[in-house]
Amino acid sequence: MAKCHYCSKEVNVPKKRFCNEKCHLLNCTEVKEKGCWDYKGFKGKDGYGQIKIGGKVRRPHRISYQIYKGKIDEGFNVCHSCDNPICVNPEHLWLGTPKDNMDDMLRKGRKADKKGELHHLNKLKEEDIYKIRKLLKKKNYKQKQIAKMFGVDPSCICYINAGKRWSHI
Repeated sequence: MAKCHYCSKEVNVPKKRFCNEKCHLLNCTEVKEKGCWDYKGFKGKDGYGQIKIGGKVRRPHRISYQIYKGKIDEGFNVCHSCDNPICVNPEHLWLGTPKDNMDDMLRKGRKADKKGELHHLNKLKEEDIYKIRKLLKKKNYKQKQIAKMFGVDPSCICYINAGKRWSHI
């Protein structure tokens, strides 16, 4: 008979390390000074935690909400009052619609409205945009060729040409 890695209770299922979801979650949690319970497991590209329980990958803050507060109705987000995406402290979690979550973000001034070189997914510099526009104006190259020169997708050049990207310069 195996024992839970968190609370040492007996676990009746072979190859299972924890007796329940709560122990699994708490085993991967560190309490911080400001009251956040930081999830220490795997984090996705978006900065939110991911935990595999019962063969499914789930969000730790959602599991915490369900364990400590109850059901999450369809169409609702589990939002963070602390603005810490890895926090699983149920006292920092609240249910809200996607609109509630966006309103909270705007109210707290967290909206990242970064354009051009400041955008985290950007591959181009301002000087590249001037070169691209010059090449587009000459009409000696197809957008696909220009995209290849700058290592971007042709749709990027199309958006620049249409004024939908980099219109601020």
